[in-house]
Amino acid sequence: MNRFTGLILLLLCTLNSASRADNFRFRIYLKDKAGYGYTIGHPEQFLSQAALERRKRQGIPIDETDLPLPKAYLDTIQRQGARLITQSKWMQTVVVESADSSIAERLSRLPIVRKVQWVWRGKTDNTFQSASRTDNDASYEVAEEPLKDFYGYGKKQLDLLGGRKLHRKGFRGEGMRIAVI
Repeated sequence: MNRFTGLILLLLCTLNSASRADNFRFRIYLKDKAGYGYTIGHPEQFLSQAALERRKRQGIPIDETDLPLPKAYLDTIQRQGARLITQSKWMQTVVVESADSSIAERLSRLPIVRKVQWVWRGKTDNTFQSASRTDNDASYEVAEEPLKDFYGYGKKQLDLLGGRKLHRKGFRGEGMRIAVI
C-alpha cells in the first residue's frame, strides 16, 4: 500500500509541475488597422451609444485610434500559435503568450506587424487558485488600529490626489464609467 501511495504522490507532483511551464509574452505592434470595414464616419458601428454621448458632451473627436483592431489580424496572430492575452486599439498592439520563444521571429515576419517586443518570461500556473483569504494566510496583514474615518484604507491615496476637494464640491463619480489599467 505504501508503494502505491508513493507512486500516486509522485504522479500528482509530476502533473502539477507540468502545469507550470516557462512561457513568454510579447507585445506586437501592428502596422495599421486596414481592411476591417469600419470608418470613423460611422462610429455607431464600433462605439457604444454611451461612449458617443460622452464624447459629444466632452468635445472629444472620433479618430482612427478609436477603430477596433481587425479580427483578421488577431486570427492571423493566433494561427501562428500565440495565445491572445490583451489588446489595445489605441496603441495598435496586442500582447500574446506562448511556450515557444521562437514565435517572436515568426510574428515579426508577418506583413501586418511593425515590431515585436519581449515583455515577460515566467511560469504560468494553469490551475485556478481562489483569491479568498483564510485566517492562516500569513501574507494578509490586518491593521493594528481601527479605521479612523469614512475613507478607510484609501484615505492616504485620496488625500494625495485631492479627492476630498472634489467630494466637497459634490463630485462622487456616480454614473461614470472608468477604466483601471
